[in-house]
Amino acid sequence: MGSISIINGKKRSGERKTRFCPLYMAADNKFYNHHSKNFAPAIYSKLGTYVEEINKIYSATVFTDYEHQVKFLIKRAHVYTDANNPFDSNEYSVAKFLDLFSTKQQ
Repeated sequence: MGSISIINGKKRSGERKTRFCPLYMAADNKFYNHHSKNFAPAIYSKLGTYVEEINKIYSATVFTDYEHQVKFLIKRAHVYTDANNPFDSNEYSVAKFLDLFSTKQQ
């Protein structure tokens, strides 16, 4: 698995080791304008809430062939506050969009 890292430490009896998957999240200016009333910290909080909900789902999931617990954390986040968002276009296929986003340097 690409960028999953294991947290080393002593494993308590009966607990699975945890692997964290770092995320790079971004909010476009439409999301920013709709949810934050022009207050960027509110967007970061919203993104954090989404990751918490995802972690609740994955903490209850037992993978048959995978012994670790999976958790997600936000490693980087960016909020596009204006319409100059390079990813706000309908001209990209999903594959091209993900490729562009994964190679974007902040």
